[in-house]
Amino acid sequence: MTSTLKIYDNKGNVRVREVSNAMAKFSGTTKTLFKFLSPPEVKGTTILIYDYENKDDDMWIYMPSLRKTRRIVATEKGKSFMGSEFSNAI
Repeated sequence: MTSTLKIYDNKGNVRVREVSNAMAKFSGTTKTLFKFLSPPEVKGTTILIYDYENKDDDMWIYMPSLRKTRRIVATEKGKSFMGSEFSNAI
């Protein structure tokens, strides 16, 4: 699926993000992949989430500008996601 995320600030300015996502279930674990397609400053940023039935989720983010993948730890899951009012908490 491809979707558009529009982020509005308190002055009415809007930032637009194009995102693709895919989801599949494997043996009780739902795996979700989000990949930013545009604008260029976030293009290629990818988030992988393993949603387990009986334990806390695992999350990783790939940042192409750094060419690194890092795990999102539990203490960071409540923080702002990509400059929006959303968080990584599920």
